[in-house]
Amino acid sequence: MHASRRTRGPTAYRKLRSRCGWDPNVQKDLNQDAAFLGTSQLDWLKQSLKRSKATWKVIASDMPISLVVPDLNPDMPKGTFEAWANGDPGAPAGRELELAALLKFIKANKIQNVVWVTADVHYAQALYYSPSSPKAKFTEFLPFWEFVAGPINAGTYPPNDIDPTFGPKRSSAVSRRTRSRTAHPPRTSSTTAW
Repeated sequence: MHASRRTRGPTAYRKLRSRCGWDPNVQKDLNQDAAFLGTSQLDWLKQSLKRSKATWKVIASDMPISLVVPDLNPDMPKGTFEAWANGDPGAPAGRELELAALLKFIKANKIQNVVWVTADVHYAQALYYSPSSPKAKFTEFLPFWEFVAGPINAGTYPPNDIDPTFGPKRSSAVSRRTRSRTAHPPRTSSTTAW
């Protein structure tokens, strides 16, 4: 298992190992070909979240959830993606199936205050996920935040495209082209605790 855990006061951290191999990321069934975390790590994460008494549950992933990150390696087939998202705005497919299963588990077990910290792109951004988003094709989850943290010395690159499968809304992104910030999502009871 390549994951780790740590608890500090009211916060529990779970670090995932998600770079397990590349594939076209379009499978329609959740199987080993669609796995990004793998069965043992996904089960470990579910049980860790379920048992946690921490107020905040922080999941750290080296790959962003809905940012479309195409694999530009010339040795990889065109249409291969590095992260969870596959750029298809429809129902979950490929690695998104594993994420959908996790989000559905979190909702079914009423696990509150789950926050994602992700990386891999060279800019910072906050994304708010809500099942009530009109863009969401998968809605069996509780609202949550994803904070994308690029390297500390990164430039302000234009934001990646967003795959709308889970209905994310950009909360903060600075584009090199516009140098402007996008609007914040509406405040709800699930976001006021911040």
